[in-house]
Amino acid sequence: MKKAAYLALIALFILSLFVSGCVDQKITDSQDKNITPWKSLEDSPLRIFGPDDRFEFHHLNDNIPPRDEIRPIRKDPETFIEDMITRSETTALQIEDGINELEARGKDVEKLRGLLEDYEQAIERARENQKLAYETEPVTQINKRYYLTQSLQELDEANRILKEIFEELKLINPGSVELDLTDSLSANGKGTAILSGNLSIDLYVVNGMIAISDYKNDMKIVIDGDHVSSTVLREGHKVSLYKEFNGYANISGSNLAVMIKGNNISFSSTGQGAVMMSGNGTYNYSTIDGQTEQEQWMKPLGKR
Repeated sequence: MKKAAYLALIALFILSLFVSGCVDQKITDSQDKNITPWKSLEDSPLRIFGPDDRFEFHHLNDNIPPRDEIRPIRKDPETFIEDMITRSETTALQIEDGINELEARGKDVEKLRGLLEDYEQAIERARENQKLAYETEPVTQINKRYYLTQSLQELDEANRILKEIFEELKLINPGSVELDLTDSLSANGKGTAILSGNLSIDLYVVNGMIAISDYKNDMKIVIDGDHVSSTVLREGHKVSLYKEFNGYANISGSNLAVMIKGNNISFSSTGQGAVMMSGNGTYNYSTIDGQTEQEQWMKPLGKR
């Protein structure tokens, strides 16, 4: 079975849905023009969450992260750095909880613990450089820019390690699938499913929510059921939200990102893309040569 779908896919998807601001834009304020954002912070998994959200998807969390929770770095780099460090510190605690839970399940978490230690050290260095930006005498714009830039560099390193942690979690905790054009997937359960790519999706949801981002503006959707619909803009992309959804839907498009949440969801998908499932459920993955495997959804880690 192909399980190469990278967990940062989730981050990129929700980033496009729920977070305003772009990290890779140049800073326009001349005073802060030398505080240059590092490229990998553009898709940091931490940028998708509100202050009280967790780094994993938990099926009990039905709240959409606030739309303007993080100010873009080009507008307010100092607030951005503080926000990212704080989120990173909180996430490190949550990851530690998750590692302890996985270890209690009998999983080998030695690599995860090593990655967590590296992650915490990078965060600590980012915090120290941030403090030096305001404490180093004399307090000048040159010193301030230098240390804030160093802080961003450490955040970039922390983000790289966080992606490694997600990748290791994916290997330990099943629930992600990469689809080829000739593959098919069917699933049912309670929790959250994320589907991204050139896909055709048939789904059934009881009292759930569906969020769809159509990047090529060629989506086709047929709905048979009750729902409350709305449309919002995130990062220049239209996002269709269907809340209190009860019924069936068929969704297809060449570049989709679809999130399905609910206590009773079933779906099947064909095409080329990636699928991530978290909660309590099962899925069947079939290839053109007739091979079929059944797996469990990723189990949500405990809440702190």
